[in-house]
Amino acid sequence: MLGVRRRLAAGGVVAVAALALAGCTISLPAQQEVPPTAAAPTSFAAPATTAGHDAAAVAAADMTFAAGATLSPGEPLAFADSLATASYGSDAAAPEWTAAPSPAAGSQKYTNAAGCTLVHWTTVNQGPLATSGDDRAATTELFRYLMPSVVESSLKPAAWSWNKEPGKGGPSIDFLSYRSRDAASGSAVAAWGRMVSAADMGLFISLACPTEAALDLATASASARLSVVPPSR
Repeated sequence: MLGVRRRLAAGGVVAVAALALAGCTISLPAQQEVPPTAAAPTSFAAPATTAGHDAAAVAAADMTFAAGATLSPGEPLAFADSLATASYGSDAAAPEWTAAPSPAAGSQKYTNAAGCTLVHWTTVNQGPLATSGDDRAATTELFRYLMPSVVESSLKPAAWSWNKEPGKGGPSIDFLSYRSRDAASGSAVAAWGRMVSAADMGLFISLACPTEAALDLATASASARLSVVPPSR
């Protein structure tokens, strides 16, 4: 794993911030900065779409760990959320979450009135963590990279919405999850991760609350307002 960490650092993935979660530390890698280059002459470039690839069919089906192999190579995924958006109609209410300054590039941070903090982010240049045809094994490696103290047996199956519009239901995307409670303070934390080997990237969500009850409520709230957007091609 040391060799993997060195290759990741060489690829421009650097830990620039950390969240302390009940004895575990999650490092948020910075996005790689690409130096400016001179403009190249305009030329025709063929679409980077794999022949025979049906992006609509991929988006309409559950993105299981095994289904990661059906993604078009190199096409990035992203989070979509409506966490800080007020609801309308018969269920009109003020937003449950408030946007906060992001701790690192590629991340979004939110807090709520119960004292919970949620951060979701994507990591790039994660090729050294990829395991050919096995996003589940690669996801375990993603957890080990971001949370070095995590024990594999503590990672449990989980899922988030696989939809360009959060809260719309439909198919889901497989994640692994981690949950812990601090015996002294009663605070509770949860984390969800997914390595997407085809896209050379990772998806991660962390949630920390003052109590387990608050964590359960915040998890339900976030699940209804956060999704992973399938690639368009």
